[in-house]
Amino acid sequence: MLRDEVCVLEIDTQEKQTAGGIILTQPQDKKGATPGYILAVGPDVKFVEVGQQVYLDWANGTVMNVEGKQAVAIQEKYITAIIEE
Repeated sequence: MLRDEVCVLEIDTQEKQTAGGIILTQPQDKKGATPGYILAVGPDVKFVEVGQQVYLDWANGTVMNVEGKQAVAIQEKYITAIIEE
């Protein structure tokens, strides 16, 4: 990845239940913040690292296909949250 960009792989969250019992569903149109898994980071990325799960707005990046799954190349500033489990 170049400069401050990250490559984020789509996480399958068709219907997932949290420990508190809340059912999470993924929007089909990718509007708003959706979860992803960081595959690669550029040399100027400061706040996230490979392997973390994050929320991001997919509309701000370049969508691509990685090993048959949807991924996006996006600037770090468009990541809205880091998911800690």
